[in-house]
Amino acid sequence: NYFCEPLRESDADAKQIGFYIASITNALRVFLNPTWNSIYTKSDINLDTLGSEKIIIYIILPDSDATKHSYAVAILTILYSVITRISSKKTIERPFLFILEEFGTLPHISFLENALAVARSRNIWFCLCFQNISQIITKYSKDTFQNLIGGLMGLIYLGSDNLETNKYLVERYGGYVETKISKGESKREDA
Repeated sequence: NYFCEPLRESDADAKQIGFYIASITNALRVFLNPTWNSIYTKSDINLDTLGSEKIIIYIILPDSDATKHSYAVAILTILYSVITRISSKKTIERPFLFILEEFGTLPHISFLENALAVARSRNIWFCLCFQNISQIITKYSKDTFQNLIGGLMGLIYLGSDNLETNKYLVERYGGYVETKISKGESKREDA
């Protein structure tokens, strides 16, 4: 029987066990941080009311410390899981919008490809903000990137000097580019 077989210690086994322990320790490290521990253990958010009340949840992380980005993915995963559970029981009264600013800097989000395929029918929407295609292809495959972009309702392009991004957009939308630069000023004069 596989489970009754004694563990044979070899260099490969020891390295593999060490890898597992290091991975688990790294994953559990978040619970050692007192600030994050307080976020996980108490909240002002009633998750059962998601989709029925107006609510904004901001996740603000320092851009200087990429190790914290996995926290955002953990919170997104929890929120998406809860909102899909609620939407499977009843229609969500209000649209639920995930705006993933700096999406290109977030770690891989495992549920995202499937979510983009089915979320709209549940009144769940995603806005992915990224600077260039290579940020996404680095974390996801090129095929997955196509599925991610295909699952979005629209694409807003603010400009980039990244050749791969520009080439992709020209192939997808055509070669015409219109650039408008405007400057506005507003003054208030009290009488």
